[in-house]
Parts: sequence; C-alpha cells; structure tokens
Amino acid sequence: MLGVLPPEVILTILSFIPLRQLYRFLLVSKSWNTFILLNESSIYRAAAVLHGFIPANTKLHDADVSDVRITHVDSWKDLCIKFYRMERRWEGHGRARFSVVAAPGEAVWRFKVDGEQRTVITTHFNGGLQVSAINQDTILWSLPPVKVCAFAHCEYSDGFLVFTREGETLDIWRRTRDARTNSRPLTAEPDACQERANSVAWQSAQSASDNDRGAFIPWAAISPPTAVRALRLVHSTLLVASESAQAAYLYDVQSGRLKQTISFRNSHKPPVQVNYVELGSRHIFVCTMHNVLVCPMDANDSQTSLEFPGQIEGFHEFYETRAFLVDYGTNVPINSNTGGHSTLVECSVEQRLQRSVPSDQRNFRAGIPYLLSRQHSDTHRL
Repeated sequence: MLGVLPPEVILTILSFIPLRQLYRFLLVSKSWNTFILLNESSIYRAAAVLHGFIPANTKLHDADVSDVRITHVDSWKDLCIKFYRMERRWEGHGRARFSVVAAPGEAVWRFKVDGEQRTVITTHFNGGLQVSAINQDTILWSLPPVKVCAFAHCEYSDGFLVFTREGETLDIWRRTRDARTNSRPLTAEPDACQERANSVAWQSAQSASDNDRGAFIPWAAISPPTAVRALRLVHSTLLVASESAQAAYLYDVQSGRLKQTISFRNSHKPPVQVNYVELGSRHIFVCTMHNVLVCPMDANDSQTSLEFPGQIEGFHEFYETRAFLVDYGTNVPINSNTGGHSTLVECSVEQRLQRSVPSDQRNFRAGIPYLLSRQHSDTHRL
C-alpha cells in the first residue's frame, strides 16, 4: 500500500485502526515503521478520537487539562498510551497501585470520591469538610468546623454535594466549574447560612489555578417536612428517609424541589427503624433492623411494597441454582445480636433447594423472580 496510495489516503485509513493494530503496523517493515514515526502526531490524535479519549477538534493542551486523571502529556502518543493503560486497569488487566491519601487527617467520618476530578470529599468527627486531591495528596478546598457540624453525613453525585446541617436542613453545593456553565433554576436558592459558610471557605492556589478543581459553591438548602434519618444521592435525585414519619422524600437537587413522597408505613405492624436507604431506577430500598422494604416509586405500579425478612431458617445450600448478589445487597446491615452477615440474593423461580423453605416465608410468583435473604456467619458468597 505504501508507494501506491497517497499519504493522505493512508492516514485516513489508519484513522480507523485501533491502537493495538497500530502497534502491529510498526512491526510489519522498516518502511511502515518510518511512515508511522514521521506521521506520529496525526495518527495518534486520530486514534484518541477513535477510542473516545477526546472529542474531535480538541487541542493537545486542552486534552491534558480536561481530565485530571491524565497529567503531564507531551504528545498524542503519550496521551493514547496513558488513557489505554487506564482503561486496561479498569478492566482488571493492569496492575493495581495502592496509595494513601493522608491530607484529610485521621478523624474522617464520611467520604465520597469524585472520579472525574480525582478528589476525595470528607467530613469529620469534629466537624468541617475537606476536598483533597488524590494524586497530589493536598487539600484543595475546605469548610471550617463551625460551618459543617460534627459527624455530618455527605453524599456526592454528578457534581452535586449534599451534607447534613445542625437541625433538619440539608445543604446542597455544586462544583464551581459546573455552576459557571449551568444557570440556576429559580426554585434553587442558597440560604444565609450557606452564604456565610461560602464567605469563609478556603481554596488553595492549586485549585484556583486548575479551573477551580475541587471547589464548590452553595446551590440550595432543603428542609424536609420531618426529621432526617438517612439519605442517598443518585445522579440528580436525593432520597431522604424519615423514621418518625415512616416516609421517604425524593428531591431534585438541581432545583431543590420536592418531587415525590413515598410512605412505607404499615398500619398492621409497628414503625420500622431505618438503618440505610438505596435508590433504584423504579424503586426505593429501606433497610431496617430485621428486613428490607422495597417500595415502587410509581404510584400507579400494580406491585405493592415488598418486605424481605432478614433471616430465613430451613435452608443452607442451593442446588443447581442461578443466583447472584444484588448490587445493593452489601448494604444490608450486620446483626449485632448474632454477629452474622446479611446477604441479599436474587434467585430464579426454577431453582431447587436442598431443604424446603417454610411456606410462610416463601414469596413465589409465577414467572417473577423472588428475593431471599440469608443471615449467617458462614453465608456463602454466590
């Protein structure tokens, strides 16, 4: 092909070749090796676009600073190699590297990770909130203990940070770089307490020079109708659970608006103690001391709320079963009385058990998978 087609045509063809195959072209012959080395910049830039590492029409400097996971890029080839190695590691093919982020200190109470900006957000036993750079192990931005209460719970997703405040108000903050490019809805307004906290927020020179990396600004304040027991933020939806009201509230954090109220009160049973909550695409999950409640978010859903006991006696092993751990299974709490570990397992209806489950603990429905939960110290990890 070399010497027959014009170089422009060959470069266009190579722009559709993945990186692994490009490397093989270097080994074909000296002429191919020389051609690729001479056109290395354009070839690897096209490869970066092909693999989705960068958008089209992106300059090398912009590609270097747009993703904080990739630093010190000297060429398009260097950028492709670093992105490719990172993808291989996420797929489990590379070596894992362990490091310690010591900047937040030892009194960390809750933490969340911003994978895009490579930062870790922490609240502390004695109050305060810090945002630290994972790669440099330095504090980028912080709020003092007088503005963030001790043992504050925090949630983070898609650039929104939510943490608890003294009383029943929830603070919503947004990444500074995102807030600059997105207009604030009329319904979302920070309160005076947030404005005062923002006035004493500390930002490092490194953060200010790096496009406000790790910095946040106040966005809105939410005051749920009743006392907050647990909360969970998934994308732009905040799930707030109240033990006193036996209800869950769904908020849109972008607008600060209450979207829906879901009651999990059962008039035939005593109120449940809420330990943890999780949010799915169509259901909310409320973890209590003895069971897991699954409530549909759609009021027109024909399926009523389900309840799965935390312990089922009468079976110990599965036989020829198709089972897997549900992604929210690890959130089921440890029973302090038995020291056992709860695992929520989803099994197909066709499975057979070595020992029959008592009829009053079965939840079979024709053609519908059912959920079982085991709680034993020797729970099998299926």
